[in-house]
Amino acid sequence: MVGLDAYELPAYTTARLMAYWKSSQNLRFSLDVENLFDETYYASSYDMYWVTPGTPRTIMLGIQMRF
Repeated sequence: MVGLDAYELPAYTTARLMAYWKSSQNLRFSLDVENLFDETYYASSYDMYWVTPGTPRTIMLGIQMRF
């Protein structure tokens, strides 16, 4: 029998995509996608009954303007 202190989370790999497009000298658009393939993973745990899931796919769009 394995004790609670011997619990290990499974290994995981996620991908992140970052890109930007500078449309002019003062204007830039950006795209950031975390967990690109929407993998299910567990980021941390206290024991086998208290496990924190990882963040699902997250998409962020940004606009930067310089004055």
